Amino acid sequence: MQQVVKLSKLGSSNAICIPENIWKKLNIDPEAKFYLDVNEKKQIVLTRVENDNYLQTLFKDYDAKESDKVTFDWGEPRGREML
Repeated sequence: MQQVVKLSKLGSSNAICIPENIWKKLNIDPEAKFYLDVNEKKQIVLTRVENDNYLQTLFKDYDAKESDKVTFDWGEPRGREML
């Protein structure tokens, strides 16, 4: 299954394109997220992020109280805002 891939410029970063036959064979969603690491042999290691519910985890114990709710008065609309 080894294939040669090219490093490409992507903004200020570089990117490696994973060929479709590879991600399909591994049953990877094209929108999947990965942890990126380099091992002691200087090999790139990708590990799929299994649980991407960071916000849900961050707020799991949060109990919103009425006093926590804030309303802002932004003043009268200027321009072409839709209400």
